[in-house]
Amino acid sequence: MAHNLFKTQNSWTCSVCGWEWKSKPSTECPDVPRYNWWNQNEQYTRSAPEHLKTKTQLASLKLAPSNEDKPDGCIYMQSQTRWLWLYDVNNTALLPKKKRSHKSAEERRIRKEALLLWDSGEIYTEVYKDIEISAYASYRDCGLKRASQLSKERQPHFYGFLSEVVLTGLSMIPFDSEVKAVLNRSVANHLQAIAHGKILIDKLLDVGISNENYASLEQFGSGFIMTDPAGYGFCLRRPDRTTIARRLASLFGWEVIEE
Repeated sequence: MAHNLFKTQNSWTCSVCGWEWKSKPSTECPDVPRYNWWNQNEQYTRSAPEHLKTKTQLASLKLAPSNEDKPDGCIYMQSQTRWLWLYDVNNTALLPKKKRSHKSAEERRIRKEALLLWDSGEIYTEVYKDIEISAYASYRDCGLKRASQLSKERQPHFYGFLSEVVLTGLSMIPFDSEVKAVLNRSVANHLQAIAHGKILIDKLLDVGISNENYASLEQFGSGFIMTDPAGYGFCLRRPDRTTIARRLASLFGWEVIEE
């Protein structure tokens, strides 16, 4: 909404948000009182009052706004060009407790098996339609530490699994060298990694690559084939570093994201 402005001797002031400008502003009004950060600078005359808090500050008090869509004030975040909404601490409700997710016995078994594989560095393999899929642990963000060296709280944030499929001598692959398909993002466990490997194999077996369209599929460079709405996918490369990612994705109707 537009500011409801009135002119004073040295400035313009909005009767709604209470902000002052030396010249007439062209910005939108936040429709609630606007403040500066709490006691950040003595020169500020509109520091936010103590009874107004951000959602994060309320959460630290185990409180939540009664109505998140009706803030009682705001601060403008200059670096992020957005409003930081403030809520009256006297008009709040208790923060709902987060429900603990219940894991089935099967989920606990898979997680334990995944941690053992990660700790030992072993590779898990499955054969699907006569093609071997390998799943191996990703060590991103945890250095050289094994799973047993991390606390239970940190383990879920530091381990994951990738899968790899090597396709050689298949009728739908018209070149002699192997094509390696790698799951581009880590997933929670080895079975999920294997499942994404099966997605690619199914697509290749269902559609295939003929000798006729081989020339149009080959491409130099790099590309990422997304096969899942969550963002999982594969990078397809031959040993000579060429890739058929972009045109192969177009053939299958997949989305390609540049790396």
